Amino acid sequence: MKTVLTVTSLNRYIASRIKEDRLLHNIMVKGEISNFNKHYKSGHIYFTLKDSEAAVKAVMFRENANDLQFLPEDGMSVIVSGSISVYEVSGVYQIYCSDIVPDGIGKLSAAYEQLKAKLSEEGLFDTARKKTLPSYPEKIGVITSEGAAALRDMITVLKRRAPYVIITLYETAVQGPGAAKNIASQIKKADKNQEDLLIIGRGGGSYEDLFPFSDEVVVRAVADTKTPIISAVGHETDTPLCDFAADLRAPTPSAAAELAVTDTVHILVRLENFRQNLYDKCTGKIDSLSDNLSDKITAIKVLTPSAKINRYSDEISKAEGYLREKIDASFRLAEHRYSLLVNTVDALSPLKLLSRGYAITEKNGSVITSSSSLSSGDDITIIYSDGQKKARIN
Repeated sequence: MKTVLTVTSLNRYIASRIKEDRLLHNIMVKGEISNFNKHYKSGHIYFTLKDSEAAVKAVMFRENANDLQFLPEDGMSVIVSGSISVYEVSGVYQIYCSDIVPDGIGKLSAAYEQLKAKLSEEGLFDTARKKTLPSYPEKIGVITSEGAAALRDMITVLKRRAPYVIITLYETAVQGPGAAKNIASQIKKADKNQEDLLIIGRGGGSYEDLFPFSDEVVVRAVADTKTPIISAVGHETDTPLCDFAADLRAPTPSAAAELAVTDTVHILVRLENFRQNLYDKCTGKIDSLSDNLSDKITAIKVLTPSAKINRYSDEISKAEGYLREKIDASFRLAEHRYSLLVNTVDALSPLKLLSRGYAITEKNGSVITSSSSLSSGDDITIIYSDGQKKARIN
């Protein structure tokens, strides 16, 4: 007699048989998402994976869903990785997803994210590694394909903004097999040629077309350059890994050329401002030195021998005038005193008395002041105002 199983036993048996199949433990299935639902409380993702003829339930738990680099949505073709198991409560087998990647670029995207995480952890994208771009580069190396529209655009912009710039093309394939190694080789070559600045870039393209610029060999070559480098790959929405390693990321090749050089007009304006500023400073300095020199000349003139002689000559003239006045006053005073003296002496002079009728009697050269000094027979001399006479006393 056959064994009668309960539903639970059946589902459990089927689940155990599926678990025993190692092929179903790590499986990748491609299909289109439908009935997508992210549970707002648990964070788990539920959806149906289908193709044109069949469908299978799928679930991704929150811990894996939080690591997704994109948001799945209905109608999206994807490749899911995971294992097959039976949800015993409802007897439905489903895929328990560990990862989901968009179909077509799925592998590339996964490789991109893995390499990005690896190189970021190594520090290749750190801001501290970024080099400062030169303000006025004279030699610019461009790593791109010859004849590309991106190259023509860059040359046009560079020549318009800075006609003096010397542009060197380091021609390389920018897509397809071997492109990454070719790009990396040209970056290294340009770096050795002592360019002032490098630009690596190409125009827009598909994710696959641009992927060589996310290749590890290219990213490392960009990061290792000693010459400042600008990455300008694709359009603004494209972000190959070389963008993160470059010293500056430009949204387009034309924008890279704009960022690489300063417009000549701006340079001329700045030079004119510098010239005017320098002229003003020089003029101010000359005026200041001229005033200082004038002050020095004035001070020197005051200290020259001729200036001192003139100054002392004036002082001597003043002193001479003062002395002359003093001497004249002294002479006048002396004359006055002399005149008084003369008058006094004149008034007391014997001659003055003689002129009034008096006479002086002398005996033997001595003035006789008393008659008792004379005797009879003495010879005397009588002096008058107009002469003298000899006489003898009787």
